[in-house]
Amino acid sequence: MSVDHYLGTIEEVSSAVQSSASSPNPLMHDEDSEEEEFVYPGASDVSAESPVQPDALVHQLPEQLSEPDIDEVLPATPGEDSDETGVIIPVPQTVLTKSHPSPAQLESLQAAASSGDLTLLKNLFRTALQTGEIEPFALANDASTRTGLTALHAAASRGYLDIVRWLVEECGAIPDIEDKEGETALHKAALHGHLSIVTYLLADRADVQAQDADGWTALHNACSKGYLDIVRWLCEQGSAAAEFNGMPGVDIRSKGGWTPLSEYILSQYHHC
Repeated sequence: MSVDHYLGTIEEVSSAVQSSASSPNPLMHDEDSEEEEFVYPGASDVSAESPVQPDALVHQLPEQLSEPDIDEVLPATPGEDSDETGVIIPVPQTVLTKSHPSPAQLESLQAAASSGDLTLLKNLFRTALQTGEIEPFALANDASTRTGLTALHAAASRGYLDIVRWLVEECGAIPDIEDKEGETALHKAALHGHLSIVTYLLADRADVQAQDADGWTALHNACSKGYLDIVRWLCEQGSAAAEFNGMPGVDIRSKGGWTPLSEYILSQYHHC
């Protein structure tokens, strides 16, 4: 065969290949068409040539995919939760409680009050309250487990009026809190002869007729020590002689049967 024959054959084959490449394969065309024309159910109206708008797609979603009723998705109120069935389950609220001072802290407060060191006492209060874990009321009114005394008891016993005033007015110390023997700050002041504290506490702060575990009042204490100035002030200005439980305050008997006057007579007898 001639060279022209081979060249003609090559040209025919080349032409056939180009023609085949330019015309799409029917099978491949069908697969591409199916992928291009696939739309979500209910969205057949969306054109393949134009971009799908989100709003249009939402409107064409099935009913089961529509927005739920707002009542079904309201969040539970604070302190409540819900299970899978939608039943609201109460959730216990955590209550933060403050603790009481430690025995060591109370011992330190009492020691500072007993020594009359108001600056140290204030620093001890400030340090104890910095953590925010201790109740201020407890710090001012809790008693030492060893002595049974509060800082107010200690200051009143020693006659430190500035500390007594600060504890009562600034810290909320309660004058009528009793120690382990049932004595109040007024009992302590009267027993140890501190008239300035007696007068301060009885200005609508303390109960003049309060009785300790033995039935003694502040007047009993002052009489037992022979503090005539305190006895006179209690009777004349402190309402200690006023009627109490159907009898004058000067006639109130202790559990041992002693009146304030009998205690005073005994105190004078012992001094002879």
